[in-house]
Amino acid sequence: MASQPARPRPPNADAEEHARLRTLLLDYFAAFNRADLDAVQARLHPDFRFDRGSWPPLEGPDEFAGFYRDLWSRTTEAVGLDSTWWDGAWLHADLRVDLTVHEDCPTFPGGPLLHGETIVGARNRLRYRFVDGLLHTIVDESPEPDLAPPD
Repeated sequence: MASQPARPRPPNADAEEHARLRTLLLDYFAAFNRADLDAVQARLHPDFRFDRGSWPPLEGPDEFAGFYRDLWSRTTEAVGLDSTWWDGAWLHADLRVDLTVHEDCPTFPGGPLLHGETIVGARNRLRYRFVDGLLHTIVDESPEPDLAPPD
């Protein structure tokens, strides 16, 4: 049986979807950067999952909010968006993160954060999947940091 030809897409369909998803992501980041957990949770799908590489995943909007409620009680965090690209399934994003620690955070998954520490412009690469206009999945694609001292 011969395969069917690909169904033609309307002009700029991918560009339009990319723009739509980028707008949803920017809206999520605006709430995130305000540390507005109610607004963040309103943008998360009920089956939300944040797969954070070597860190334990966050499952569901409540677990996500609990993690960030604790973190934001000790830190100030801001996420900036450098670039995005759409592959037809995922919105990929290159991010920069600034973090200032106001109170020791000994249980942070990446290692203890100490009062007074500041991280400026940390680079991250994540991919995002949206379902029904809500953020369904975040996958951290950032390489593991090389923390070994230089030779």
